[in-house]
Amino acid sequence: AILPEFTVTNQSGTFIRGEKITGGTSDTTARIVDITSPISYVLAQPKIFVTDEKITGESSGASATIGVLTDGSINIRDYYKFSLRNT
Repeated sequence: AILPEFTVTNQSGTFIRGEKITGGTSDTTARIVDITSPISYVLAQPKIFVTDEKITGESSGASATIGVLTDGSINIRDYYKFSLRNT
């Protein structure tokens, strides 16, 4: 599975890996996986970020503007074994 990611501009401060970020326009929340641009993340809800919105880190107070968004993969079945039994 490939995580979604975005490039950032106008960054102020340093984000922390695992930190919760919030989009100022979409109110989307996510956890940062990689703090280097492009920043990869895991969404905390079914909303999505939008281009040119400001994101802010909850713990660090860092902020940046989202540039290019790249969708991730939501198909994780190839990475796990599933049991067809009811348990």
